[in-house]
Amino acid sequence: MLSTCNTINNSTVIIENINTDTKKEIQQNSSMIDVYNVTIVSNYLTVTFLFVLFSLLPGILLIGVVKKELTLLEKSIYTVFTSYAFWIIGGWWMSFFNIPLSVFLYSTFTLSLFGFFYINRIKGLRLIRLIDSIKKIEIEYWLLLLVLMAYFIPFYFISLPPGCDTTMHGYITRLIIENDAIPSNYRPVLPVDSFGSYSAGYHLLNAYFTGFNEDLLRVSVNLTSVVAYPLTVMGLIVFFKTFCEEKVAIIAAVFCLGIGGSIQNSIGWGGNPTVLAFAYCAFTLGVLLKLVDSRNLRLLYLAPLYLVSIPLIHAIPAVVFLYLLVFGFGVYAILEFENTKWFLYKSPIVVLFSLVLIFPFLYNFHYESSENLTLRIFNWQQEMTQFKYTNHFIKNLWVTFDRLKYRLTDVWVILSGVATIYLLYKKKIKSILLVLLFFMFFYLLFLNCNYWVLPLSEILYPERIAFFSVVCLGVLIAISLQNLFEDKIKIFPKFKITVFYVMILIGVFLSLNGYSRKYIKNLKNNPIKYTIKIEEAFFWIKNNTEEEAIVKGSYNDIGMWIPALLLKPTIGCHMHFIHEETGVTKMMESISKPRYYVVTNRDKELNTPIIFETIGKKIVFKNSEIEIFH
Repeated sequence: MLSTCNTINNSTVIIENINTDTKKEIQQNSSMIDVYNVTIVSNYLTVTFLFVLFSLLPGILLIGVVKKELTLLEKSIYTVFTSYAFWIIGGWWMSFFNIPLSVFLYSTFTLSLFGFFYINRIKGLRLIRLIDSIKKIEIEYWLLLLVLMAYFIPFYFISLPPGCDTTMHGYITRLIIENDAIPSNYRPVLPVDSFGSYSAGYHLLNAYFTGFNEDLLRVSVNLTSVVAYPLTVMGLIVFFKTFCEEKVAIIAAVFCLGIGGSIQNSIGWGGNPTVLAFAYCAFTLGVLLKLVDSRNLRLLYLAPLYLVSIPLIHAIPAVVFLYLLVFGFGVYAILEFENTKWFLYKSPIVVLFSLVLIFPFLYNFHYESSENLTLRIFNWQQEMTQFKYTNHFIKNLWVTFDRLKYRLTDVWVILSGVATIYLLYKKKIKSILLVLLFFMFFYLLFLNCNYWVLPLSEILYPERIAFFSVVCLGVLIAISLQNLFEDKIKIFPKFKITVFYVMILIGVFLSLNGYSRKYIKNLKNNPIKYTIKIEEAFFWIKNNTEEEAIVKGSYNDIGMWIPALLLKPTIGCHMHFIHEETGVTKMMESISKPRYYVVTNRDKELNTPIIFETIGKKIVFKNSEIEIFH
């Protein structure tokens, strides 16, 4: 980052009482703003281009592998999920063999292009056919694209991505760029000499979208933060399509994201790797169910790519997914053994291939735990779940359900109830039984957060488990809509398309309403922008402060970018709870108190705590938007 600051003349930085010619300063500022704006536009265009490229390659080769089994929409979704899975898994393998990720990037692009042209000319897949297919896409699918863009566009261009996790995600991405590999430690900001068991798939994508250019880091982190949400819609479409036709699956998927507000409140506070991992969970469930129906060997060998991507993105959804998968397929195999026996016989292939793909991660894996850490998590989860009857399993049943209801919102619960009653009326007993059994197991898994009966369940944070209820309750809505369409289509041929339009629009309204409550409201309360004035201040910090100096900014403010952009330690911003528990944060505070304090106009307007910490300290930098105290 900060490359545009290299053109900043010292005379434009106001330190204490340096007098400058006003007219000359205005001209210089105007010129710098023009350069800055051009650079920002260029950065966004570059990151967007790299994002599209990484989304298509090498996953687009899948079109030539399973093209007969997939619709055009499915081909697009499979392409994106396969590409990301390849880049995430490949990043761990390249780091394991000490091959620079940039070399991996460019060589893979070259091979992918050759592969694409081979399939295009030798296998008979003509690009012109793809263009013809796109021209034939019905308007409903363009409406879906509009929905996805509604999630994507407004929040790509903000200064602070969702939540306080920006500090951690930005810094880990910077470490990947600096090392051109998965880092082996957290230095220089954190004095931690091992990378541990952290899943860095989300951060690998961040680094890829920069092309390993640190100047693009901030834009790339913004991009990946919001991409997780349309990917969730896409993953749910593939999953719901097992139970209904494609258009109905689109409605159900949009509703799941819309009614749920923002999926486990991630937009308000972070957790985007969790959401991305959940998108892969939904997509992988759809792939596995398609395998059961199609018995496609080619798809069988692709499934491990998606399975392994989940733990490489985030551990919590991976553990939940494992428990639900074992239980869900166990129940389904008992009720539908004839349909599932082929997959059950072939499942060892999937397991073996998955273990091979995840080997580099397992090789470096070590689970850091201690009695204090365990106690801290336990107390925190009790507070989050609002359990009043400690160690009373039966008495806590209602408390758990009440907590789930809070996470799902009343509208979601009511719609699921209406769907259940409708399916009972239609005598779809088997469908209801499967979904309710699945939901009950999920409910008990949620309750397990307070008791830790199952292995590794101490990491199953309740607010991050709650969104898995979408998997079962969303199916109720999908099946209900499918039955509703089948009933009415004979009477009123235009009923299906009319309902599709109306429900998509309602889903969009609910989705944007969820954003306005949690995200846009947050932006109004935090109107800080990453402008040229902020960049001036960061440039000054980079060049005028001691290497070991700790720089402190307000929580959830522009100072959250300090570790990623400046490689400077900071206090109060979220990095990793294990590092806090092992005393790293306390160690840093004891070594040196903050030497520099970053105060923005927002701090002055809201009279934030950092204002009081700067009383009696000297201003060493000042411009119209930011002050730095020493």
